[in-house]
Amino acid sequence: RRDFFRVKTPITKPLRCQFKLPGEGGGIAQMTIVELACGGLGAVFDPVEFKVEVGDKLEGFQLSLPDIGDVTGALVVRHISDVSSGTQRRHRLGCQIVDTPGPMATLIQRYVNKLERDRLKLK
Repeated sequence: RRDFFRVKTPITKPLRCQFKLPGEGGGIAQMTIVELACGGLGAVFDPVEFKVEVGDKLEGFQLSLPDIGDVTGALVVRHISDVSSGTQRRHRLGCQIVDTPGPMATLIQRYVNKLERDRLKLK
């Protein structure tokens, strides 16, 4: 069961995060965030771009939250699934956000609250 409220991120202005790939000589990779919560995120990526496994720790996580600030830390891969459709290959990752300084969780919560307020205004 999730400990934090999770929201879908805007499709029109997708959030992208970057991180270091695991292993020696790992480069920098990016993925698109589709859900966000204080404790974790859901993201999609093209499996041709990089390979990760459940349990991998993705160091050097960086995420810029519009009008809020930058979040840094690491991600731990908790779940991987194939969400390919047609000819487009996509994988979805469920990741726990770890190793973040205390104020980072506050920034994420502010952004989640902002998205939820914006969503309620549209109803």
